[in-house]
Amino acid sequence: SSIMAQARDFKLRKGSAYHLDFFVLGVCILATGLLGIPPCNGLIPQAPLHTKSLCKFKKTLQNGVAVDVVDSTYEVRYTNFLQAVLTGVACFKPFLGILGKIPNACLHGLFIFMALSSLGGNELWDRFVLLVSEPALRVSRHNFFKTVD
Repeated sequence: SSIMAQARDFKLRKGSAYHLDFFVLGVCILATGLLGIPPCNGLIPQAPLHTKSLCKFKKTLQNGVAVDVVDSTYEVRYTNFLQAVLTGVACFKPFLGILGKIPNACLHGLFIFMALSSLGGNELWDRFVLLVSEPALRVSRHNFFKTVD
């Protein structure tokens, strides 16, 4: 997921800064392993959805289809830090009880929403949609679509 978050499509100027996140995450996992507590979550800083949420988009035409293309990306470090702080705060007494009162249905809905929102722009999903849609309604921004009859 880190390689996907550093893709050329995001037009990152400091893409290698994510390597620092891996180093900090490795130190944290070593410390939590030695202390016998649950390890850190390394998903957020390297997640493509996180990087995509920091992008500015512009509309362009690709193969006759209007698509959003990344114009630039805000490369910030404080969102990763805030995620780590909030995760740490949620582990302590008053917030731990509050988190336990969230219904499972709400959490399931959150994860379903996150899964469905990540489908747009996924090439595998686009190919599946082309497979099940009517030939007259098929539209794609990908180059492979032009070679399909």
